[in-house]
Formats: sequence, C-alpha cells, structure tokens
Amino acid sequence: MASSRPDKAVVAIDRERPFAVDELFFSTTDAKGVIRSGNDVFVRVSGYERERLVGQAHNIIRHPDMPRGVFEIFWDHLGEGTGVAAYVKNMAADGSYYWVLALAVPISGGYLSVRMKPSGPLFDAARSVYADALAVEREVEDGDVSRRKQAIEAGAARMLELLAEAGFPDYRSFMRAALVSEVASGMTDLHMGTESIGEAQTRVVLGDASAQLGALVQDLRRYGDVAADLSRRSQFLIGLAGDIRLFALNAVVTSARIGARAAALGTVAQVLGAQSRKAEPEIRALHDLVDNSVESLGVMQFRIAASKLITDQVFHSLPDGEHDAGAAELSDLVDLGDALADSSARLGEAMDRFYGALESIETGAETVARLLSIVQALEINGRVEGARLGDAQVSTLFGEVGREVAEAVAQLRGFQALREQIGVNASAEGRRLCVALNDTAVSLSEIDRPASAAA
Repeated sequence: MASSRPDKAVVAIDRERPFAVDELFFSTTDAKGVIRSGNDVFVRVSGYERERLVGQAHNIIRHPDMPRGVFEIFWDHLGEGTGVAAYVKNMAADGSYYWVLALAVPISGGYLSVRMKPSGPLFDAARSVYADALAVEREVEDGDVSRRKQAIEAGAARMLELLAEAGFPDYRSFMRAALVSEVASGMTDLHMGTESIGEAQTRVVLGDASAQLGALVQDLRRYGDVAADLSRRSQFLIGLAGDIRLFALNAVVTSARIGARAAALGTVAQVLGAQSRKAEPEIRALHDLVDNSVESLGVMQFRIAASKLITDQVFHSLPDGEHDAGAAELSDLVDLGDALADSSARLGEAMDRFYGALESIETGAETVARLLSIVQALEINGRVEGARLGDAQVSTLFGEVGREVAEAVAQLRGFQALREQIGVNASAEGRRLCVALNDTAVSLSEIDRPASAAA
C-alpha cells in the first residue's frame, strides 16, 4: 500500500496543466476516498504514475487554493448517497494546476468521480466564491492547526452565504445549475471506433442514448423557464387567496354602512367570504404542489446532466478493438456499469416524480378554477348590486375582484397547459431511454471482474 502523501512535498506553481474540453476522465475510490483506479487521462493530467496514485488518499491532488469547506460540503452531500457535483482546482505532480467540474456518485464499495474541463457561465463565479471562502478559512485558522475545524466551518458558511446572495438558496441548487451548464457547454459528438460486433452494439446504444440526453440537456434552459413560470403563477394565486378574503370583509363592512337597502349585497358578501375560506386551502395546496414540482424538476435536471456525463464516460471507456482490455480496464467497466445503472434508475424516478407532479398540478388547477368560477359569479352579482344602489365604492370594489379573478383564471390555464408545453410524450420517451441505459449497464456489470483488479 502506498503512503497517504507523496514522499516529497509538491510546491504549487502558477501554471495550468492542459487537457481538452472533450477529454473526460474518472477515478474510483473506496468509501474513505482512497484511490482504487483511474483512466489514462486522469493519470496523464495528474502527472503521477498509475502505481503512485493507486492506494493514495484522493487528496494527493488537492490544491492549496481550494477552501477545505468545499470538501466538507462535498462529502456531506456525497454521504447522502445521491451524488454531488463541484468545481475543483487540483494540483498535478509537478505543482501545476488544473480545474475540473467533478461529478461523484456512489458505486459498490466506494465512489466514482467523472471529471470534465469547465467552460460554463458559473465557473468564474465559483472561483470568486472559493477565493473569498479561502481567505475566511486562513483568517480563522491563523496558523493554528487546532482551529482548523472552526476554519472549515467558517469557510463553508461563507461559501453558502455568497451563493445565497447570487440567487442559490443552498449548495444543492448551485451544483445542479453548475452541472447542467457545464454539460451543455462541453457537449461533443461521440464517434464510433473499430470494435467487435458486440462492442459496436453497445457503442451504438450508448451513442443514441447520449444524443437523446444531449437533446434533453439543451432543453433544460426551457425547463428552467417552466420552473420560474410555475413559481410566478403560484405566488400570484397565494396573493389572490388573501385578497378575496379582504374583498369579502370590505363588502360586509360596506353593506353594513349602507343599511337595509344593501341586504342583497350583504348576502353576496357573506357568500363571497365563505367561498374565499373554501378556496384558500385549495390554493395553498396547489402552491405546495408547485413547490414540489419545482424541486422535482431540479432533481430531474441534475439527473439528465449526470446521466449524459456518465454515459459519455462509459462510451469513451469501451475497448477500441485494437487491443484486449486488461484487468484494470475490465474492472473499471464494471464500476462504470454500476454508476450507469444507478444513474439511469435515479433519472427514471426523477422523471416519474416530475411528470406525476405536473398531472397533480393540472388536477389542483381544475379544482381551484371551479371555485373561482363561483367567485366570478358573485363578483357579477356584486357589481349589479352596486349599480342598483348607485354606490361607486361597491362597483369599484367588485370590479377589482373581477380583474384579479380573471387574471387568476388565465394563470390557471397556464398550469393546465404545462404538460403540452413540455411534451405530452416526454415521460414515455424518458422511460424508454432509461430502460436502454439500464440494459447496457446490466451488460457491463455482468463482466467478470478480474481477481487481481478487485483485490
């Protein structure tokens, strides 16, 4: 077993280690972060010989410019078992640096991390946040190693504070946006090689799946617009629930002011109040459904991008047909198949939850629309009474009710058109895609892992 750190301390130098945007690389670790394997690109970019990497703690490539709080947050999310993504600055064996967007997912006995060269719009923002968090850590620690835990906590807190200021309420929302933007920015076409018939079939399936996932990734910006639209409509309706209640109260007060002549108006006001009390819980239930659907959409976006990245990594890791795969390569394919199976299953679950949430929203919107149709009828009766009484205040009051309810009905139509906007067949197409990915993953997991690689 290799030592936990290199024999000679590596000194960081301000020189970037080059690799191409289309060069994906990966490594696997045990549950404690000790490196089990890595592909040729990882070996080349890190600058270490493979034998020097295997058995080392993964922090052999940690760069001193990285705030430790990032890894604290990273491992907390990884421990949840659902995968995590982060920008990471690594240090090569010669002290040079290279930035990656790393996606880490659980596999049997540990974790697999797929990395890509970052080029998306959030990369610069992340570097700025990291620099600020690192300064906080150094200030808190102030050369005293016993204060390191406090420093890490302070750095993590500062990072989350800065992300919140940038519009990301938590790290999970930031990592989802980062992964989606990087996968979208770094997508390249996959090319067939000169492999055997069986390998060619696997490559075709993966190539087709990658293309479908790529199309979904390109659609994710539109999905983000859907989330914003959902939230906006939901907030309007929440405001409407309180407004109707206030309108009803004002109508009751107005009818009391007018006196006996306004008995009919008083009745309308009382029914309007009762209807507002009936509608409010339904509106709030719809609001909760929208919140759930927005969260489900965020999970689905992450899963689409993660599945695309893992699928492409599997594709690039298949033997090229010019030489037989060695023990290490076969073992890596088993691990990649494990990651692909988990990713495709989670993607299917995320799609089912999101499309199921859309159906629930449609049903909830129909219920609220029926209740508001009664409010609309009461609003007409209120305006008629206002005209009969010759009271401009009553007419104005019910005119406001009418305008708000009309706008609410329009918002509800938007809810009811969501599935058509996204694509009525999207759920079925997504399920077929997940099945194809899972079948490929199963075939990879059936490879006999060589005993020498598994040891």
